[in-house]
Amino acid sequence: MGGHGEKQSRQMGKFIMALMTHATLDEAAAVAGISPSTARRWYATDEVKAELRRRQEEAVSHSLSRLKSCMTEALDVLRCVMADAGYPPSSRVAAARAVLDNAFRAVEADNILERIEALEKQMKEARS
Repeated sequence: MGGHGEKQSRQMGKFIMALMTHATLDEAAAVAGISPSTARRWYATDEVKAELRRRQEEAVSHSLSRLKSCMTEALDVLRCVMADAGYPPSSRVAAARAVLDNAFRAVEADNILERIEALEKQMKEARS
């Protein structure tokens, strides 16, 4: 049968999950079944902060994957609106602007990634 440490570990996991879905420490504490003072004490620990960060990064990664999967479809819709004279000019301009804005962001992100990779390579070579 599990001891106190096992119960605390389960409660801490529940608390961390509640932190991701509730706006305040007090709300997360209530959901996890712990006192607000315990929540504040746990929240201040490196263990909870690291696990919360890991879970948040995992959630963001999952969301980005879902977003990426529908980008082509969204671009197709924008292209149709942009090219179809049956839509009001304001809609066509808004679609064109969205396409251009996103294209520029993608180019910027790609350029930044290339620069970061070059800097990392330089740093690695300098250490060798």
